[in-house]
Amino acid sequence: MVFSGLTSPRESPPRQILGMGRRRELDIWLSPFIVLEVEKIFRYKTAFSSGKMQEIIRDLRGIVTLIEPQIHIQVIQRKPSDNRILECAVAAQAEYLVSGDKKDLLPLRSIHGIPILSPREFLSSFPYPSGSNEGSGGMRVGEKKGNYEGGKRRAKTKL
Repeated sequence: MVFSGLTSPRESPPRQILGMGRRRELDIWLSPFIVLEVEKIFRYKTAFSSGKMQEIIRDLRGIVTLIEPQIHIQVIQRKPSDNRILECAVAAQAEYLVSGDKKDLLPLRSIHGIPILSPREFLSSFPYPSGSNEGSGGMRVGEKKGNYEGGKRRAKTKL
């Protein structure tokens, strides 16, 4: 989801979600492991120069909250590294885990009570302000599950 959000057209759901994070309409939680995986994918799938790639990763770090999970989850056998994504969501006490992984993550549907949604599903369930479909407000993300602040629902979202 993160790689897609950084490289897809502006109107794509992953890109819209990263834009919402950039505008602080929600918080995006990643672990250092996930950031390293995104860097590996950039090296493998793009022809970006090292400097351009580092600039993109630096920008990404500016819109996410990094968390080092202290728990160990071993649910996915086919691709064990996907368990690190689950660990991040659980450690962050996320209200949603947003992923485009149709083989391993999305079929789980949830982990420790955290729904696992595709980017499109997440956007369709996001509480936009009336008259808007651009995500210019609505949910402020970043505190523990179920907290409210200023009349807005607060939640954590792990991508």
